[in-house]
Amino acid sequence: MKKIFFLIIISFICATVYAQQEASNWFFGDGAGIQFNQDGTITATTGNLNTDEGCTSISDTNGQLLFYTDGITVYDRNNNVMPNGFGLKGNPSSTQSALIVPKPLDPNIYYIFTVDTFFSGNNDEGFHFYEVDMTLNGGLGNVVVGSETQLLGNSTEKISAVLDDCNTQDIWVITLSNLGGTPATPNSFTYNTFHAYKVTSAGVETTAVTSSAGISLDEQRGYLKFSPDGTKLAIANIDEGLFVYDFDVAQGKVTGPPTALSITTASNGAIFSYGIEFSPNSELLYVSTYNNFSVQPFNNPENDNPNNHWGSLVQFDLTAANIQASQIPIDDQRNSYRTALQTGPDGKIYRTASDSYNNGRPHLSVINNPNEIGAACVYEHEVIDLINDSRQGLPPFIASFFVDTIDIINDPQITSTTLSLCEGETYTLTASETVIPGAIYTWKIDGVDQPTPATPNEFVVTQPGGLYEVVIDLNNTTCDVQTGIADVQYFSLPVANTVPDQLICDDNNDGFWDFDLDALRLDIIGIQDTTQFEVSFHLEELDANTSSVTSSLPDTFTNLVAYEEDIIWVRIENVDNTNCFDISSFTIDVSEQAVPPPVYTYGLCDTNADSDDTNGFVEFNLRSIESDILINQDDSSVFTVTYHETQLDADAGSGIVPDLLYTSNRQVFAKVKNNDNPSCNTTIVIDLEVYALPVITDMVELLQCDTDTDGISDFNLTESEILISNNFAAETFTYHMSFADADTGNNPIPNFLAYPNTDPSSNPDILFVRTENADGCHRVAQLDLFVSTTSIPPGFMINTYQECDDTRVDANITDGITTFDFSDATPLIVGLFPPGQIITVTYYETTADALAEINAIPDISNHINTASPFNQTITYRIDSDVDNSCLGIGEFELETINPMPNLNPDPIILCDDITVGDLVETFDLTQQETFIFNGETNVSATYHLDYDQAVAGSDVIVTPAAYNNTDPSETIYIRVTNTDNCFAIVELNIQVNPLPDDSAVVTDYFECENNTDFFFDFDLETKTLEVLNGQDTTLFTVTYHDTQLDADNLTNPLASPYTNIISPQPIFVAITNNTTGCSISTITFNIEINEGAIALDDFYEECDVVNDNDGFTQFDLDSRSPIVMDGADPIAFSISYHFSFSDAFNDVDPLPLLYENFTNPQIIYARVSNVIRPTECFAISEVTLQVNLLPIFDLDDEYILCLTSNNEAVVDVPPILDTGLSDADYAFEWRLDGVVLPTETSSSLIPVQGGTYEVIVTDTSTSTVTMCQNFDSTEVIESGIPDTFTVEITSLAFSGNNMIIVTATGNSTYEYSLDNGPWQLDTDFENVTGGQHTVYARDVLGCGIISEIVTVIDYPKFFTPNGDGNNDTWNVRGINTQPAAVIYIYDRYGKLLKQLSPTSPGWDGTFNGNRMPSSDYWFTLEYFEPIANETRTFTAHFSLKR
Repeated sequence: MKKIFFLIIISFICATVYAQQEASNWFFGDGAGIQFNQDGTITATTGNLNTDEGCTSISDTNGQLLFYTDGITVYDRNNNVMPNGFGLKGNPSSTQSALIVPKPLDPNIYYIFTVDTFFSGNNDEGFHFYEVDMTLNGGLGNVVVGSETQLLGNSTEKISAVLDDCNTQDIWVITLSNLGGTPATPNSFTYNTFHAYKVTSAGVETTAVTSSAGISLDEQRGYLKFSPDGTKLAIANIDEGLFVYDFDVAQGKVTGPPTALSITTASNGAIFSYGIEFSPNSELLYVSTYNNFSVQPFNNPENDNPNNHWGSLVQFDLTAANIQASQIPIDDQRNSYRTALQTGPDGKIYRTASDSYNNGRPHLSVINNPNEIGAACVYEHEVIDLINDSRQGLPPFIASFFVDTIDIINDPQITSTTLSLCEGETYTLTASETVIPGAIYTWKIDGVDQPTPATPNEFVVTQPGGLYEVVIDLNNTTCDVQTGIADVQYFSLPVANTVPDQLICDDNNDGFWDFDLDALRLDIIGIQDTTQFEVSFHLEELDANTSSVTSSLPDTFTNLVAYEEDIIWVRIENVDNTNCFDISSFTIDVSEQAVPPPVYTYGLCDTNADSDDTNGFVEFNLRSIESDILINQDDSSVFTVTYHETQLDADAGSGIVPDLLYTSNRQVFAKVKNNDNPSCNTTIVIDLEVYALPVITDMVELLQCDTDTDGISDFNLTESEILISNNFAAETFTYHMSFADADTGNNPIPNFLAYPNTDPSSNPDILFVRTENADGCHRVAQLDLFVSTTSIPPGFMINTYQECDDTRVDANITDGITTFDFSDATPLIVGLFPPGQIITVTYYETTADALAEINAIPDISNHINTASPFNQTITYRIDSDVDNSCLGIGEFELETINPMPNLNPDPIILCDDITVGDLVETFDLTQQETFIFNGETNVSATYHLDYDQAVAGSDVIVTPAAYNNTDPSETIYIRVTNTDNCFAIVELNIQVNPLPDDSAVVTDYFECENNTDFFFDFDLETKTLEVLNGQDTTLFTVTYHDTQLDADNLTNPLASPYTNIISPQPIFVAITNNTTGCSISTITFNIEINEGAIALDDFYEECDVVNDNDGFTQFDLDSRSPIVMDGADPIAFSISYHFSFSDAFNDVDPLPLLYENFTNPQIIYARVSNVIRPTECFAISEVTLQVNLLPIFDLDDEYILCLTSNNEAVVDVPPILDTGLSDADYAFEWRLDGVVLPTETSSSLIPVQGGTYEVIVTDTSTSTVTMCQNFDSTEVIESGIPDTFTVEITSLAFSGNNMIIVTATGNSTYEYSLDNGPWQLDTDFENVTGGQHTVYARDVLGCGIISEIVTVIDYPKFFTPNGDGNNDTWNVRGINTQPAAVIYIYDRYGKLLKQLSPTSPGWDGTFNGNRMPSSDYWFTLEYFEPIANETRTFTAHFSLKR
């Protein structure tokens, strides 16, 4: 017994482990599909389903597809329609249209359960099941003919299944319906009972176990799901709630009241539950919701607008004390239509994607850890890409398929079932933290049982790997089983070959280098496979050990710190398993490169250190130039410099020359190398040159005039340079007080161009001049300075030169700059000296220039006093041409004598008052003369229109005190002349400003007031824009006045609001230019008050027109006018109706008073106007026109009332005359042949007799005003199956034309069919073949079908015994009811071959085991002829064909 029990357990465990593979292939949506692979991956596939919602599929225990369906058509694994696999009574718009259940303990038989729905006018076919035999059709399966079984006449769109018993493997299949499973009236809320059907090894038990749902629903849609452990049942009902039940698997019933849940965490109204799924551990419930957006009609494009649909995904903890409060949003605030949820064989939950009812999306979302609460469940949105679109459904499976899977790898870094190891590595798989008491652990590798380890919950993995599986049977009298798998793969371990250190000599001395790491990859990989291994580089060893992407370096890496050494870590890893890796390292370093000039010249001036400063020999200190060679790299810790005789010596490091080298001109070679990287070195050529000293006159002197008698004068020391050196243009000179300073170049005299001698008593003063050539070599000369007294006699004076400021220099005659000719001063100065002396007189603008003998005035006959306008002092210098001695320095004055008027008089501005609009006024130009003359008394003025005229003094304005302008803005040029006839020009601007624009025709100001006293507060400011007529309000001020005088004088302006005194009353307007002050007051208008109009909003309803009912009808607008006008006097006020507010406001395009609406509802606008002032005093209101539709329903033209029928009737028995309308919203009156049926007041009627039925429907809910009515009529026709039905064979056996005549009587017309052949009204059937036949008669109106079986005696003319299953044997047909009849078969020669009984299978074409040839064979039959009622013998022949 123990051995037998153990085998049973193992058998069950195997079945449970592989049950999840039966859910490996899914087909759903618009041809979408996925396949779950053994390695944990998912492959997108395609199928033939095009289903809005319902679908199901089944695979074998190895995960190979068997077949799938949408509840109507069944497809085999080759995507072909299975034989008999069409016309199933599911529906692709049914939420769970079908579910496939395997027959317990039978691997070949499956049952397809279907639930239909009312859709597109097709009635609900109810709850059915069908049998599929996988042994048929070559193993592709057939839907067994005649297996269709109806379990319920009506049900919801919900179906689910769960395992009942582990040993028997019985299964419960459950749906929700009413107690009797009968068709339900819409809105009857009669779905209140669960029906559970047990599927056993004997088949489907058709008697359901029923249990009350504890609720009553009208909603058919939404999912029904069992928890995997079978203890709970959840049901989603869109807008009619979400409920969770306890389920008793032993009884097949829900127990206790349901737990009602509501969606409170979803946004955008997505509170309607649709898709549901339990976590594999049965502790959590996931619910997909949506906002149930829909507008009528169904094809309204807004229904397909994704922005109108919102979806959410929430989670409930079923273990919580308060399940409702445990609600957590997992995915929210997303545009989505309703979605399905389904657990996959990998233990994850998948979610469809859909934009609207008609439009899906090619993705699935996934909950990766569905046993975890909240965000730990790891929801990923639309991460699985499909080939075609998913929609609103996923295939449901038996919930028990999805046993609780466990992670036996137990590595948080590994999220799949694939375990990747490296060569030589071992790994311990752990099925549970500790050994579960009493549990049985079964380990397999590639399906082969393995010995149970010493620690049964742990298994050590070694090469070569494979598919490791464990099954834990908890052995606790329940079906609790845990499974886990690990797909173990081994991968090669690479070797990181060593890379030499990368030492770089910098090329730009920034301390950085772009290291080409990519070029090193081949060295690191070596002979290993470059396609199998990948190399990465890192700065830290930890990063290299972590992963190839952890702070990995780019292919081209620049070192981070200048001139600092770095260690680069190399990681080489297997691309198929990155945990298989090796690391190594190498050093990178950038060394500074010396960058000296390519050639360096080291020059020294010749010295007398060797007692000869002209021989070209000096001593060179080579160390002193190292900072010049290295420039900014002068760092002995970094570089070392050596000097060599030749380039070869420098390269070899030999031939070193001493640091102190006595030599003339020659070359040496300097080698500069980096101390850290000696290979990083540079050699330069150094030219040693000895420079010659300049050649000079050792002592020179300068002479200067004394400008007074103090013996001090200024010297231009540069005049000595030509005396010191013949090469003075190529040399540099500085001047010093001592020889020592001149020799060192210190303390040069700064003011060498105007240097005053310091001691008049010494005469000369001695200075020292340093002369330096281009090589920087110098010598020092002595400079003696002598000062001589002036030779100009005392009292000698040159008179001041005076000139007018005119246009000879420029057009400006007031700037004090003019031209002077003082050339006649030279003869006066020369006349001071004895005749015969050769002297030169030069003129300067400053005394300093005269002493320095620089900047002499070039042209004394045409000198312009730009440097000193109005008054300038001229200095003259007298020099002897014989010895260049200074004979004297003197001065005289230049003076500009023009008048000095004020040049910026204020403009004269007048308003255009005299003749408005001509912009011409009379100006007194002389009114500004006092200001212009500026106090000068010796001046006069003339006035001119042109500057040139003023300068020339021509075209004088004759009457300046009464000048009429010709342009609005003019410039007058005033010539101001003094008594010396010098003049200045002054510009005077005059302007005539225009008056404000008064062209506006200002309308009268009307106000309307209800019940007016004819006084009103007028806001006069509202007329300002009209008055200004486009003029800028910021530039003009408008004032309002009671009188014209006030307006003219801008006095007593009226303030707004202003209350009128009389009505009407005139108002006087003034407009003032804010800038010019010019104003005009010619505009007037009246203010007036009138009685106002009243217009009330109105809601006007009418019923639609019979036989139209399109929402449009005619409205009598005139009938509503008293209401809109609020009872106003129709003589004093008028009313009109308009299509738009704009039309009403502008009083255009009035509507006809008998008006048909354009939209429903439609708002039109009523305008009520004061007939005296209709343009000013009016009111506008909205009039809403609403057409209330007639009740919309349509009875069929006729109904069939079957007075007799059977279960083959194709019409409703009895028929229901159903308006489809709500009893709560409508009233109904039924009539039969014109007579009211007082007891029939509901929306539907079941007739009991034929006749003409009429119904009048009154809409009682839309409006109490209109109470719109509609009516329809139909004809109920009585009919039924035949009262009598006889079938008669009218021909004798073997007559050659077998005939059958049928006779049917009843109250209808009947048609007939032979063996389900075509229907005919003719009662005769001819040429009927031999054998048993079924003759059918049916009511042409569909009340039912009856049949009779008859037998026709005849024989087949040939048979073909070739083993193909067709015509393989021969026998006489139709006499199997005559067992006494005898058949003898002969060959053509009369030899008896076979004696047959009519009940035998027939002759197989053999004789004594030998196959008979193709030929004719004869037979004799002894039988009873039923027509003649006698025994007869019949002989004939037939053919055997091979």
